[in-house]
Amino acid sequence: MKYKYIPTQTTLADDKFYRTSWGVALVETSGDIAVVIDEYSDISQNIEDITNLVRLCNEMELDKSHFADVVEDFLAK
Repeated sequence: MKYKYIPTQTTLADDKFYRTSWGVALVETSGDIAVVIDEYSDISQNIEDITNLVRLCNEMELDKSHFADVVEDFLAK
């Protein structure tokens, strides 16, 4: 099994407006099957910030046990 972090997109709406928000999911892959095992949605409206976060998590092979802490640190900046 292999883990990979991916960006996620959510469209949020109120009475008059729509907005796109981004998050990060942790996906476990085995062969051709991929399953989301953890996800934090609606953490940024800036896709570049999320793309950089995902890139760093994958490059550093972030262990899934640290995922929540990394998202918390990201939100605190």
